[in-house]
Amino acid sequence: MPPEPVITDAAQDLLPDMTSVVATHLPAALQYGDLAALGLASWTPAGMIRWSFEIINVTTGLPWFFTIVAGSLFWRAVLFPISVKSLQNSARLLPIQGQIKKLQTEMGLVRTSGDKLAMQRVALKLRKVYKDANVSMGATALVPFIQIPVTLGMFFGIKKMCELPLLQLTQSGFSLLPDLTVADPYMVLPILLCAAVNAQIQIGAAEMDLVSRPEMGHVMNGLRVLSLAGVFIMSSFPSGLMVSLLTTSAATTVQSWALQQPKIRASLNIPQVPREARGKLPSPKETVQYLIKMYRDKIDEAKAQQQRGRR
Repeated sequence: MPPEPVITDAAQDLLPDMTSVVATHLPAALQYGDLAALGLASWTPAGMIRWSFEIINVTTGLPWFFTIVAGSLFWRAVLFPISVKSLQNSARLLPIQGQIKKLQTEMGLVRTSGDKLAMQRVALKLRKVYKDANVSMGATALVPFIQIPVTLGMFFGIKKMCELPLLQLTQSGFSLLPDLTVADPYMVLPILLCAAVNAQIQIGAAEMDLVSRPEMGHVMNGLRVLSLAGVFIMSSFPSGLMVSLLTTSAATTVQSWALQQPKIRASLNIPQVPREARGKLPSPKETVQYLIKMYRDKIDEAKAQQQRGRR
């Protein structure tokens, strides 16, 4: 049986000193007002989001990895009512897209003719269609003005905290990502974010009007391709920023899926979308064929213009 290790008096005296040395080299816990002192809290979207992260961290004592996750979910929850309102409008618009497109075409014709009275008549018809469908175009127009500042504020707010850096972010409290101010060396986070974005596009397509606007399906396929290229761009982003982006994208994907369930839609007064009106993304092959056709049409149009010019 091996002898038990003997701790000498000198070693016992050294242990408290080593503990104090380690403690003094760790950044102090964040306190209320620290971000304001560093110029990181303000009334801008980014400043308000950073301030909310400070409140979450100081109030709950969560490690910074989980603070970023909780803060990202909090702002996703703040936008939830806006998302529901937008979905209510889009679901009511889908069945009447044929009428709207017909009236918009008619509006284009009368606008060309310059007949102001006819333009007013068509505008009244269009307004009546929206009113009968209980669609609020004002609320629809306001959605981007609320969502975009929060989205950009989240991105630039966390990015600046990581790049300053905020010292507390160097001790994340999560062993797999110990330092949130540096990029993920194994590119796991960018790959996971790419997968989440593709899932989000795939699920969200069901709420898009791809019947009267089929080109939007090809645009979505283009974004899926760009997300693959984005893996290499995002590989240089700080881990803290990537954790926030991944949390937000995953939460949005789950939210989109949940809001397509009939019982949840009924409880939130979101109309059910007929199966035939649901959007379905085109295949990659169809997108390539669409791009080739569009390119050829542009060439034919240019040739036709040249021939008209020679005459």
